[in-house]
Amino acid sequence: MKTLSMKTRMSLTVSLLFVLAIALLAWGALSYQEESLQEAISRQQLALTSSLAASIDDKLSLAHNALITAARQMPPETLRNADSAQRFLDARLSLHSIFDNLILISRNGKLIAESPFLPGRRGMDLTSQGYFQSTVATGKPYISEPRTCSHNHHHPAIFLTSPVFDTKGRLVAIAVGSFDLWGSNFLEELSRTRYGDASYFYLTDRDRTIIVHPDRSKILTKELPEGTNPLYEKALAGFDGSGETVNAQGARVITSIRHLRTTGWILAANYSAAEAYAPLETARRYFLLGALACTLIVLSISWYLMKRLTAPLADFTRHVELLPETFGQHHFLGIESDDEIGILAQTFNRMVTTLEAQQAANESRLVALLRLNEMNSSSLHELADFALEEAVQLTRSKIGYLAFVNDDESLLTMYSWSREAMRECAIADKPLEYPLAGTGLWGEAVRQRKPVITNDYAAPNPCKKGCPEGHVEVRRHMNTPIFDGERIVIVAGVGNKDEAYDETDVHQLTLLMQGMWRLIQRKRIEEELRRSEERYRHLYTETPVMLHSIDQDGRLVNVSNYWLDTLGYKRNEVLGRKTSEFLTEESRRYAEEVVLPEFFRTGSCTEVPYRVVKRDGEILDVLLSATAERDDEGKVIRSLAVMIDVTERKRAGEEIKKLNSDLAARAVELENANRELEAFSYSVSHDLRKPLTLINGYAQIIQDLGGKSLNNDCQNYLQEISDGVLRMTELIDALLKFSRASCRELHRETVNFSDIAYDVASDLALAEPERLVRFKIASGITVRGDEKLLRIVLENLFGNAWKYSAAREDAAIEFGVANVDGETACFVRDNGIGFDMTHAARIFTPFHRLPGADKFRGHGIGLGTVERIIQRHGGRIWAEGVPGEGATFWFTL
Repeated sequence: MKTLSMKTRMSLTVSLLFVLAIALLAWGALSYQEESLQEAISRQQLALTSSLAASIDDKLSLAHNALITAARQMPPETLRNADSAQRFLDARLSLHSIFDNLILISRNGKLIAESPFLPGRRGMDLTSQGYFQSTVATGKPYISEPRTCSHNHHHPAIFLTSPVFDTKGRLVAIAVGSFDLWGSNFLEELSRTRYGDASYFYLTDRDRTIIVHPDRSKILTKELPEGTNPLYEKALAGFDGSGETVNAQGARVITSIRHLRTTGWILAANYSAAEAYAPLETARRYFLLGALACTLIVLSISWYLMKRLTAPLADFTRHVELLPETFGQHHFLGIESDDEIGILAQTFNRMVTTLEAQQAANESRLVALLRLNEMNSSSLHELADFALEEAVQLTRSKIGYLAFVNDDESLLTMYSWSREAMRECAIADKPLEYPLAGTGLWGEAVRQRKPVITNDYAAPNPCKKGCPEGHVEVRRHMNTPIFDGERIVIVAGVGNKDEAYDETDVHQLTLLMQGMWRLIQRKRIEEELRRSEERYRHLYTETPVMLHSIDQDGRLVNVSNYWLDTLGYKRNEVLGRKTSEFLTEESRRYAEEVVLPEFFRTGSCTEVPYRVVKRDGEILDVLLSATAERDDEGKVIRSLAVMIDVTERKRAGEEIKKLNSDLAARAVELENANRELEAFSYSVSHDLRKPLTLINGYAQIIQDLGGKSLNNDCQNYLQEISDGVLRMTELIDALLKFSRASCRELHRETVNFSDIAYDVASDLALAEPERLVRFKIASGITVRGDEKLLRIVLENLFGNAWKYSAAREDAAIEFGVANVDGETACFVRDNGIGFDMTHAARIFTPFHRLPGADKFRGHGIGLGTVERIIQRHGGRIWAEGVPGEGATFWFTL
């Protein structure tokens, strides 16, 4: 019977059953058999579907919990810097083994970072994504419906999210992990699961969108129109179980339905009814031919045979139902036949064997990683040797090696060989360093930046460069690069496995070596931390600053050497004592009643004035500033305080107060003197103007009375008198302006210097319209100062430029700003007569005029007035000139 197919055996059984004389009983028996077969297939299929649904739920929950855990561990500074966020995501190696992509999104929907990194995507707006909106709306983790992913070439994907909260419980970001439905993951493995020639699994969401299907072109489509599959319609209403139905193509199928508890998605298994019931149809045809020739005795024989025939199917069903409870124990299904059930049992055994092998490898790798983590005191060589031997055993290899890669990935340093490789290798002087350019096939993992498998090492290969004499024989070879961010740090290889290497071996080797590298990094960080702590202790103790630390009781736990030297104590005399014991009575009360309670409440204090008593009784004035170290509950457990000796500064401050008092008195005296000077100026002006007016008046009367009878000499004398009176009047006005420039109180405001320049230029042009002078005034020049005094500055400087350029037909006057020695300076430039720079030091002296200036009207006070105004504004003024080429007056404010 073992050589007969199940179809043949079922046909024989049905033919024996239907030999009954009464066709009704025969057909009843056949119907019973059909129902039993359907029930058995349904139970078997439902058990397998339930097991797969539970497995998917477990893996989704594991992935989501891993993402949530990573989100909770995310440092706050990660969200403020995209590069820090990128490094954080790249370092989540356990998440990368689960998800295809990791994404970090800000609270406002901007992409902060993603791993693997794609350029040009940071800052992308993801607020329109449903998973982002749902997570923001609920503040809870979320598993999205399937959608097209923009990261992996627009593959279909699902997204798992986890909100990231700050210490106050506010949502600040969203962590996202995605599964590529076309990639290599546990969902894609579902599409390849089979238990018969015409069977398959598919997974949909509750919106009829297909998530997993053997035909990937149907993913993200809705190939299940409403009403075409009654059992699927029941599943949408919450049904779980098996039954016979019609699929979307109109074919009869046996369908099993299970809902995923995590997402509510629907996992369905379809088995063609035509294939399932094919033996029954054959049996019906044989029965119609042989039913008349059979006797009632065959009824007992058929019952016995049916029991024997259905026993394997019943065993299979019971085994599948018990599989979740006995996984890893007695997993083989003992059905040895060549029919459909035997083939299904063999396939099932191979599937379970593969799963258990993977589980065993994962457990071995985890044990190796745990042992690595326990090797805290081991050297780097010991860690590498142990990890390499574990890698050889894990991949069932014979030999192995491990090489480190330098920073620019140009040199490989062989660091460890497996014990078997060392025994077989006959090379006397083994080189340790291998330039990448000179390596052969084993260097391809670095050049291609991916794992390389060579299951037939003896076959010709253009990448091979030959082996030295005495090298261990290599039959099969696999090596993989280990990355730290974007840089390759290790190349690990194994060889001579009895079976062919596959991606599972790559995965196990990569994960083990990544774990080893993380441990190496951790040891380096711990060593650097130890050195840092030593440097900190040395810096604390030896720094030339008065440092001390107190505990929560206010007692000294540490002090710097400078603290001890300054106060004259030894370390054992101060540790354990309260800091208040070293203060004066007044400072002690202030510390215990005010400063210390406030410090332990807020955790800081700044420039607290204390008076400290040295061991010899001398009192120091100090300023104390401190910050606190807190425990997990936020309580202050320790302080770091610094004291600055301000004794001399305090004495100097008292001297400064005394000087300021004297200066204030001098300022009052000066202000009184200025008032007296101003009054004197106005008095002199009034007393001088009155006789000048009389002189000018009498000279005019004499000219009017004498008229033409006066000779030329008399008329010239009278004209000289009038001109002298005019010059004296102008000189008095200039003296008054000079006095006001020195005594007038400044009223600072924002002044548009360009507008004042335009006004002064217009006044000059209106005064002498016959002159053609080209003005060049920079716009937008604004300064802070007294507008009236600054107008006097430009009136004098523009007036000088106008006056001394009168002889030029192409006269030009320019006003602007420039940078002079890092300082912004204004300037007035003309192309007039200029001056010799040897006289530049005296050009601003009142009543002093340069040689040649007597040809032009003036009193020598204007530039002195300008200098006085500029000085009062805190600036400086200087002049540059070349005879015959013009002059430039520079000033700052």
